[in-house]
Amino acid sequence: MSELLVRIDDCLLHAQVLHTWQAAFAPRRIVLAHDGVAADGRRAAHYRALAEDDVAIDVSTVEAAAATLRAGGVWPRTLLVVGSAADALRLLDGGAAVSHVQVGGLHAASGKPIAADVVVDVEAARALQALLARGVTLEARNLPGTPGVWIDAALLARLWPER
Repeated sequence: MSELLVRIDDCLLHAQVLHTWQAAFAPRRIVLAHDGVAADGRRAAHYRALAEDDVAIDVSTVEAAAATLRAGGVWPRTLLVVGSAADALRLLDGGAAVSHVQVGGLHAASGKPIAADVVVDVEAARALQALLARGVTLEARNLPGTPGVWIDAALLARLWPER
């Protein structure tokens, strides 16, 4: 497994990410790349305080995370969490060399299900299509022990044939 796991989860950092994925991936650092949280000192402090077991939690803007990855900044084995498919696309647009994105928790009220806890709306589908067009592999996976669902252009076209 790569030293960098990029995960989309609209719930950001919660017990499933902090415990289940931490146990499966064994990161040494968790980066929450979210502009809203990074701009709010209280929310950022809340997320940093969730760190345990010698795993640091950093809060960053999406742009700053992309800049670190673009510049060849090396984080030790890192789980990087963004809140949306659009933010994952912004990472790439910012120059981050990301080849695989795990689509974890997306809960669009007006969306269509791809996998357990992965419900994608049209906006997210467009961002996922753009990631695919840039050569990124996409895997919908809720929990480490559940089988992943590979997201490809054909799957997205079946869900939104009108596009």
